[in-house]
Amino acid sequence: MNLEKLGFHCNQTPAGLLEYMAQVQPPLIVVLDHSLPIWQEIRDACPDTIIAGRVIPDEGQDWNSSLLDPLHEALKAFRRLDPFMERMDGIIDVWLPWNEPVIKTKDAMLAFNDATCYLMEKAAPVKIGAGGFASGNPPIGLWRYFLEALTMALQTQSYGFVHEYDWPNMLSTYPWTTGRLQQCINGNAATHVQPEDVWGGLPEPLKSNLRWLITETGLDHGHGVRWGYLMSEHDFDSYTRELAAYLLTYKAFPQVEGIALYCIGNGKWWPYNIWPAFAKHLQWHINHESPVVQPPGYIPPVTPPKPNVSLVPQRPAVGLHLRNDTSITAADFQVLQDAKIEHIKYMSHLGEDTLRNIVQQFPDITLTCRLYMPFDKPPRATEFVQHVADGINTGLTYGCTRFEVHNEPNLQSGQEGWGATLNHAADFRAWYALVLATLQDGWPQATFGFPGLAIPGFLHNDLEWLKVCKDVIEASDWLGCHTYWQYDNRTSRQWGNRFKHYHQQFPTMQMEITEFGDSSPNLSDEAMAEEISSYYRQVKKHPYLYAASAFIGSSPDPQWAPFSWLDGAYNQKPVVQAVGALNRTPRYKKKRIYPEATYIAPYLPRNGTPDKRPRWFDTIVVHHTATSPKTSPYQIADYHTRVRGWPTIGYPFLLQGGETYQTAHIMEITNHTGGHNSHAIGIGVVNNHKRRAVSNLVQAQLTDLVLWLVNLKPDKTLKLRGHREMSGNHTTVCPGDYLLEWIMEMRNQYPRLA
Repeated sequence: MNLEKLGFHCNQTPAGLLEYMAQVQPPLIVVLDHSLPIWQEIRDACPDTIIAGRVIPDEGQDWNSSLLDPLHEALKAFRRLDPFMERMDGIIDVWLPWNEPVIKTKDAMLAFNDATCYLMEKAAPVKIGAGGFASGNPPIGLWRYFLEALTMALQTQSYGFVHEYDWPNMLSTYPWTTGRLQQCINGNAATHVQPEDVWGGLPEPLKSNLRWLITETGLDHGHGVRWGYLMSEHDFDSYTRELAAYLLTYKAFPQVEGIALYCIGNGKWWPYNIWPAFAKHLQWHINHESPVVQPPGYIPPVTPPKPNVSLVPQRPAVGLHLRNDTSITAADFQVLQDAKIEHIKYMSHLGEDTLRNIVQQFPDITLTCRLYMPFDKPPRATEFVQHVADGINTGLTYGCTRFEVHNEPNLQSGQEGWGATLNHAADFRAWYALVLATLQDGWPQATFGFPGLAIPGFLHNDLEWLKVCKDVIEASDWLGCHTYWQYDNRTSRQWGNRFKHYHQQFPTMQMEITEFGDSSPNLSDEAMAEEISSYYRQVKKHPYLYAASAFIGSSPDPQWAPFSWLDGAYNQKPVVQAVGALNRTPRYKKKRIYPEATYIAPYLPRNGTPDKRPRWFDTIVVHHTATSPKTSPYQIADYHTRVRGWPTIGYPFLLQGGETYQTAHIMEITNHTGGHNSHAIGIGVVNNHKRRAVSNLVQAQLTDLVLWLVNLKPDKTLKLRGHREMSGNHTTVCPGDYLLEWIMEMRNQYPRLA
């Protein structure tokens, strides 16, 4: 389980805490006990941990009183903190001046904002955090009156603070519980109806750049729960899985740097105390695995070098949704053969013998399994996982590694749907997060996809569901999509091309159309054959689609007869021969790929096909994008193709956010350096290096990439240049003085690059 953001709120310093923290290395510790010797040792043992200090009592201010003076409250807080700030200098990174202030009105929030700003100014250069708000207070709509304090926290390189508690599990859907910070950052208009609580999200640069700490989290029923009772409802393993699922929802929020579980400490805090038993249980999961003792003479395996040539997808597989039953007929097997099906989607209750026979008869076919559990009302996450576990194990036995988690949860009714509203979406998001964390932990060799949603959108709100579920979709391995159409809507973005909306929202995710079909009433068999075969041709130019599976080979349920590729007598409909006759290009091509790069060309916008180089390149040209370092490859590709009209993104290699991306084959001509594109290959660095120095990480990545390019043809001369050093390009400042300095150092170190 991934608990990498999990920290601890320490109300006391029990025996063994130093050793525990040294082994766990948490990202965050919140401290109430300011005993100097022990915390100096913990600071030394955990140099990268953020340690936040809090002093009690905080004197119980009534922020809602019209008599309260913000400056006076700031001075009182400073006098209370000052001796501790002096004692813990060099140990505490940031201080929490107030804890869970009760804010009911605009004036109260403005008073708290002013007091926070006064205290930050008074305490400087010591860092004071902004917030400390409870799970349910203040109303999110009042955050607009706290922006000055948050801006000051950003300017002083401090933090925002919030608490997030929940009950009866860590992913309930009460609007005052876990996930509230995400709503504060991104806005909540889609999920809240109270006018006073509607909030559009933090403005930039606060939204992207302000760092956050969740300084308290955990299960909380009223004023705490006796730990023994809590464990009767949540055993250690299930509570750990809930924490992992909760932390998973913050994977897409790098600005949240730590989340502190409340608490380590007995006495008055005994209802929440996790020490020592549950803390020790968490330690094993945080450290991922127990030590492995190898036998005498053990020789560690040698990791083979990564190949320079990889198989790159060129089009989605021609797929078919298999009969929705525990077995299939001989006629179904014949359909797979005659239609030359390359991929099947099947349901997890399919019998093992049938799956074995399919794999034996069609060894090259690829598989996706839909995890299936019928229900009258949505099951508990643990029930669902237990129900589908055998299906996962059977699938893995016969080579299936792709699993779609449920199906069309946004249906308004029926045995699969939660409902179509945004509240239903929030319920499903919480359920799915816990299911996904459990599945990824239990079957790390498998990949799990967010399920295809029901369309059309005006009935089922699928695009709004994507927004509500954004974090858990991004935590998934791939994204499912359903596309149906009627009459002449096959090429409409609202129907047959619905997947393009999904790709626009999640441009770097692999997608799979797990169901598609023509639902036009009274559709003739001949028209069905033309529509289905045309759709396979329609989607073949989108290689970010892993497969497209038509619904359905056959079905025991008569309501699906219009979609079936077999008629009532199990004779093939014309669609089988039409699909079998499709002209198919290879699904994959071998391409020379930098082993340390993520190849993302299939996921980026294109505006044509680039020309091929007439000969090997003789120059490496380095660029900076002159943008924010957070600019995504998709945004750059969209600008290059849509605004500039280039066929592809200009840089075949792009360094962004600690990652190296390859966006084109090295023998494709891309637009990056005027007059030199046919003989030069470009590397782009997402940043503005006229203003910012080049980090050590980027320098190391650039060095490795340049040397790899050089060693592809060690007998060839290869020059290294900055953009403005190329003839005809002297007027640009690219790649910036800082990056040009690195280029000159490389030429000095490697004279052959000069």
